Amino acid sequence: MKINKVMDTVTDFFKENVNAPLRFTAIEKTEEGWYMQLEVIEEKEYMQKYARDQIVGLYEVTLDDEMEVTSFKRINMRSRSMAYEEEASS
Repeated sequence: MKINKVMDTVTDFFKENVNAPLRFTAIEKTEEGWYMQLEVIEEKEYMQKYARDQIVGLYEVTLDDEMEVTSFKRINMRSRSMAYEEEASS
């Protein structure tokens, strides 16, 4: 399966369900299907209206071998001008 097709599937899913601009940061083929991380601009219009920095959400998404999105979740949020901070491992 081509990565471009996987990216198109996830882009279509997010356009339909989240309706926000996104950017892929990681894509990986797994035994179960595909795993990816992406950044999504959260509440863009609200933030621009009040002249505030945009909020970026980091999402994890998984697809099965049939190209169906099986899960997605936001795992972090930050202001666009700030870097993500990795969680310290215990």
